Amino acid sequence: MSAHEKKAKQEGSVLAAEVGLLESLEALLNGEINALVAILEELGLSESTSREPEPNLSLDELRSRLNRARAQVENSENVVRRRHGPIRDQLIGQASSVAEYIQQSLDALPADMTPMGRAAELCTIYAGLRRQVLPNVINDVTTILNQVRQFRGVITRFEGAYAQIPTNPHATTSLTSGVASRNS
Repeated sequence: MSAHEKKAKQEGSVLAAEVGLLESLEALLNGEINALVAILEELGLSESTSREPEPNLSLDELRSRLNRARAQVENSENVVRRRHGPIRDQLIGQASSVAEYIQQSLDALPADMTPMGRAAELCTIYAGLRRQVLPNVINDVTTILNQVRQFRGVITRFEGAYAQIPTNPHATTSLTSGVASRNS
């Protein structure tokens, strides 16, 4: 029995070592799970995902990918910030109904909106110009053109009446004296 006991002790030792390795692996995985949960909470994401897990992806590689993604987002936000201001200034730089509409729309946005959100809203506002401002501009232009047509008609009638006045100074005097004699 001693050989059997010896063999059982050896197998017990091997199993105990394997259990120890498994327990330390479990502790390591629990630590990574806690770190991943903290990252998800920091990003405002839930723990469920529709992506297939990458079993060979380490926590360090995941952090590296996250840092690269954050850097890309930051670069994109900087580009948007640099481009958003000049575009906005071009749209609201001169007094007009378009500038007024855009400024009112931008003023209605929440103060804590991100630069990306502001830029996206500016695009939406610009796209809405056709529906919101252009009909008013068309009405204004139509009104102005109608007034110009009326004014042109008045000028044409005045020119016609002026053309009928004789250019001979004696005829003008006789016309005015005839008018004066009739008034007397």
